This record gives sequence, C-alpha cells and structure tokens, in this order.
Amino acid sequence: MNFKEFEEKIISHLNEYYEDEATVTVKDVVKNNGVTLRGITVSFTGINISPTIYLNDLYRDYENGESIEGICSKMTDMIDDAQVKEDVDVSFIRDYECMKERVLCKLVNKAKNKAYLNTVPHIDFLDLAVVFYTIISDGSFGSGTITVTNDQFKDWGVSVDTVYEDARKNTIRILGGNVSYIEDVIISLLRERRHMSIDEIEKFMQECEGASKLPMYVLTNGPKTLGAACILDNDKLNEFSDEMESDLFILPCSIHETILLPVSSGYDPEILGSMVREINDSEVEKTDYLSDSVYRYRRNTGLLEIA
Repeated sequence: MNFKEFEEKIISHLNEYYEDEATVTVKDVVKNNGVTLRGITVSFTGINISPTIYLNDLYRDYENGESIEGICSKMTDMIDDAQVKEDVDVSFIRDYECMKERVLCKLVNKAKNKAYLNTVPHIDFLDLAVVFYTIISDGSFGSGTITVTNDQFKDWGVSVDTVYEDARKNTIRILGGNVSYIEDVIISLLRERRHMSIDEIEKFMQECEGASKLPMYVLTNGPKTLGAACILDNDKLNEFSDEMESDLFILPCSIHETILLPVSSGYDPEILGSMVREINDSEVEKTDYLSDSVYRYRRNTGLLEIA
C-alpha cells in the first residue's frame, strides 16, 4: 500500500468512526526547517480548536509491520484523548498587556526557515533566529503552544526588541535552565528508555571507554522542550563559565538542548564542528535540527559568537 492509499484508508476510517460529529480534512503542514508533513485534522462541530495528527510517522509504522487496523485504532484514541470539549478563548494573544508576561522565545535555523521567518516577528541571532510563542493551558485538553505571527504582532503596537526582552526574561522565569553532567543525562535516558537496572547501567557506562571523564554538560530547560533557547540566558552561561573558570564551547544538539564544553579542556573547534555535522546528519530529526555551527561563549566579555 503506497502513502496515498494509506491516507485514503485512514480518511475513510475516520469518516466512518465520527460520522456527523466532525469534519475530516487533510493538508500539508510546513514545520520547522521547511519540513512538510501530511496532517489530518478532525474538526468537531462548535469547537474552535481541533487536533491534527501527522501521517508520516504512522505510515512508517505501517511499513515496519503494524497493521492498518491497529494504526486506525491508535489514531482514534489519539484524537479522542486530544479532543477539546468546548471553545477555548485565545483572544488574549492579540493583547500585549496579556501577552507580555507569557510570551516565550525559541530558536530556529535562519537559513532553513527563510519563508517561515517572513510570516513571524523575529530577531536575528548569529546564524539563528529567535521567534516567539506562548503556552496555552486548558482543563479540557491540557496544554499546547501558539506561535506569534505578524498579524498578531501588528495588533500589539510594540517593537520587536521590546517583545524579545520580555520573552527572554519570561523564558528564563517560566521554563528555567539546567546544566547537567552528560553522564547523568545518559544514565537518566538509559533508565527511562532502556529500563535498565542500576547495576546494568553502571556496567554499560564502564564499557563506554572514557565516558565518565568527558567534561561535557547538557544545557536545556525544565520541560526539555525547545531548550536550546537557554543559550539566550547570559547569566546562566556566565555562572557556568565562572564555575569552569573557562570560556565555553556550545554545541547545538537540536532545538531542544545544547552541550557545553570548557574551552580549557583543549577541544579543537574544527573537530567539534565535524562531530556536530555528523550527528546532525545521522541522529537528529530534520524538524529538530538547529545548526552545524560551534559557538563560543567568551567569559571576559559575556559575548556569544560562532567559533
């Protein structure tokens, strides 16, 4: 079954399952870095927020052997879980007095998002761009995010520099920033994803030659989502560089986290750059990609630059 046939099967199932309760529509959705995904939206009568499910990963599950019946059942469960029970008031996003305490920053790659950046207010930051969003929470569906567009920004009547300063402060205040030794992060992931015992984890780490000696640290936010924006927190970088008594190299793992390395450890930025590019090519999802650059935080000036 090719992708088009798979899509038609899913649409037929959803139309039959929801009958007159909802309208099923399909469209291409451009995500971060210009990646286009095929999304199905199920719009329920009288509700202004509708869940969108992306077919690309589900089709990959089908290609890997999952039955179409199982995927259809999974989709309806996802939609039912995400279904909003009543209209959600999002008019606040057009009022900057409401937004100035809740607008947040995220970082995206500037070159790969040229078309997208034409539609949103943003600040250039090295080879990246800072864009703005807010988190909305509602008891009927949990939480979600809304990106600030040019249309909403026009209603605010403030400068993009004002929005950036407010959003940067809010991002630090609301989402926080944590620096963790990379070995601790690896152990946490192994526990979470591999369900290994402590003894098994210790054995695994011992088998990773030199892993416990790597002076690498992971910087991300509390939710571990869109945490690369933590590099906008100059106080955090300054505090950590003082602790290390060194400038810092910063490796952009993804839009969600970065790795910090003391420059005094003797790393060659060209070798680090090769490592970043290799990991981006082989390990990072296209929608999570941030940059191939290696950055340097200079402790004596507080400036961040491309190494």
